[in-house]
Amino acid sequence: MPWEILRVGRVSSTQDAARAHAESGAEVGTVIVADTQSEGRGRQGRSWDSPPGGLYMTALLAAGSHANLMPLVAGVAVAEVMRDGYGVEAMLKWPNDVLIGGRKVGGVLVDADWSGDERGVILLGVGVNLNNAIPEHLEEATSLSEEAGEEIGVDSFIESLLERLAGILPTLEDDPGEALARWERISETLGRRIVVKDSSGNILEGVAESIDDDGALLLDCGGRSVRVLSGTVLGAKVKSKMDPASL
Repeated sequence: MPWEILRVGRVSSTQDAARAHAESGAEVGTVIVADTQSEGRGRQGRSWDSPPGGLYMTALLAAGSHANLMPLVAGVAVAEVMRDGYGVEAMLKWPNDVLIGGRKVGGVLVDADWSGDERGVILLGVGVNLNNAIPEHLEEATSLSEEAGEEIGVDSFIESLLERLAGILPTLEDDPGEALARWERISETLGRRIVVKDSSGNILEGVAESIDDDGALLLDCGGRSVRVLSGTVLGAKVKSKMDPASL
């Protein structure tokens, strides 16, 4: 996939900037990269601290039949770049967080946009703590430079990420099962007893068994299978399902 990178300085958010470009007729493959964001956000309206030194980008992508899996495969792309390029054991927390050593280093945000000509466009936002300082109160966060022990070249990281995305995104149409398998191989969530808050506000506890074809999380809640299409993992126990002491 050909990419066209548009660099901006400070914006409210790259999602907002990308949406404006989409509505103005920007082509699929356009990538907005910002130095900082004044109103960076994650899932469910959470704020995303966006000081200089981090990666803040949004790519315009075509909406396909498996667009609902895009947050998962984008997370795979981010984590694989970190693992293969910087030697850190990045893991994935359902549905869209990238972790190193249990601390959040990045996340993915996917929005749909329908412009005036009714083109289906997906706004794929990626935020990664690369070289930016982490505020002291964010003890659950980390940066790639801290974990890798080296300064991260922002441009080289973007290049590697876009190359990885170009390779994995076609699997959503050609072989979505393989895309999910790649997520499962580096999942921090599966096999653990977790507490989840679903999109309706319900609190569920059970063992995370698998991800279905829609990207929903399947929980074993005491022998009863519960499907969580959208939600937030609030906590997890380290022991796996195979250890009876964890049940």
